[in-house]
Amino acid sequence: MTAIPDSLRRVIEPWTVFEPFDTISATRGRAGDLDPAKWMGYAFNPDANITPTANHVRPATIPTCRAGITSPVYTPDNFLICDNTSSLPSSLMMACIIQEYGVDGIMYRRPADWSGRTLVIEVDVDVWANGVLGTYVNLNITNEPVPATTPGILQNQEPGARSDKAVLIQFSGGDETRNTVGAVLTYDGFTKTEVTPSFSVSGTDRLLVAHDNYNHLQIRMSTTNLQVWGSDYSTDGGRTFPNFRKIYDAPLALTFTRGYIHIQIRNHSTTKFDLQQGDSGQPDMDNTGIYHFRNFRFNGRLMPVPRAYEIPHNTTTGHNSSPPVGEDEYDYRRMGYQVSDGSGRAEGIWNAADSPANISPLTFTGSVNISGITTATLTLNVFVNAISNTATTSWGLKYKFNGGTWRTRTLTAAEVSMLNTDLGSAGNLALAIDVPVGDVASGTNTIDFSTVSVPMDFAPVVSNIDLLVAA
Repeated sequence: MTAIPDSLRRVIEPWTVFEPFDTISATRGRAGDLDPAKWMGYAFNPDANITPTANHVRPATIPTCRAGITSPVYTPDNFLICDNTSSLPSSLMMACIIQEYGVDGIMYRRPADWSGRTLVIEVDVDVWANGVLGTYVNLNITNEPVPATTPGILQNQEPGARSDKAVLIQFSGGDETRNTVGAVLTYDGFTKTEVTPSFSVSGTDRLLVAHDNYNHLQIRMSTTNLQVWGSDYSTDGGRTFPNFRKIYDAPLALTFTRGYIHIQIRNHSTTKFDLQQGDSGQPDMDNTGIYHFRNFRFNGRLMPVPRAYEIPHNTTTGHNSSPPVGEDEYDYRRMGYQVSDGSGRAEGIWNAADSPANISPLTFTGSVNISGITTATLTLNVFVNAISNTATTSWGLKYKFNGGTWRTRTLTAAEVSMLNTDLGSAGNLALAIDVPVGDVASGTNTIDFSTVSVPMDFAPVVSNIDLLVAA
């Protein structure tokens, strides 16, 4: 077993970003143990938006990570830095048990730039998979800093918010012993293209993978080409990586050269199909997908990073005593917030359909620093019922900062077309909204939501909400 030679890794230091995932942030946010100034954390359950529980998540059963952490955990406590009490110390452990085709993920807030060059991204991860019906890793690059965007191979494979422009790489081409790249998709103006590789591997040429044993992955991407390289799993805790080789090569035709890198764990229906209980090598973790990450890095120009302020997840808990046929009852925690336009109940933000009170407004964490800012951006996920209704450009999200003026962001023609023709979007959007700088105050900031012309038969839902300000 040998280390990866420089001739294969490429000598590309200095890295623009290097994150070993070995330090617990003193400030916690939606990314759990990770620094919220560097990382956006998100969790998303598209099917749960059409229930009274408003984008809910189940508790994740996890192995030992470090002292003081007890299982099970709800997001964001599923993003944990583990120490030497765990199976893989000094790593980021991500746990996912979102039954209804959901995603847990993190996005690095500093954008990557590949104008006129090749972007190289590396990460170590135990990159096993349960196939497209189970749990697997996605690595995505989106042109906007928006949360929880998802590819869509089939209508019901990865429902959720689509990206305006993106590259989405699924590591779903295998199982718990061998894995490789599954599908690769690009988006341009919300138009999806499934990339056809010029080179790929299958069978025993796929990477050898094993739970709790790192593989080394490397992405090489330009506007015209994508390569994925990987190693078999390390047997010495990630000091060396055997058989590092190219596993995927494909032409691209990207129209964007700057974007944001996301690391995601996807769940399709692990509880429904019971794919993890009693499988080879994976302990029964009550259907929780467990992955370990370390040594994330990418190269290129040093780009500015905005100052970020979050709305925390909703933390209301509940119990589903009437689950789908064949499934057990389960506890849950809401992550999203329902929105009313004032018809039927008071305008503003509600905990959920069964909540007895309006909870407007929501408060961003931290004291907002507006010194020198020239731009302000609101990013979030929004659900609208385009499943049983036809979306139009008259539909809009209303918001106001600090009790001030209502602003309306109506849907674009491209977003409407996507909602009405891409059924896998399931009515979900990932929005980056330009906010008038004067609406943002120094210090504490609040936000309220309403809608315009959006159907209320299934209440709109907002979640994974951030305010970004930049000079």
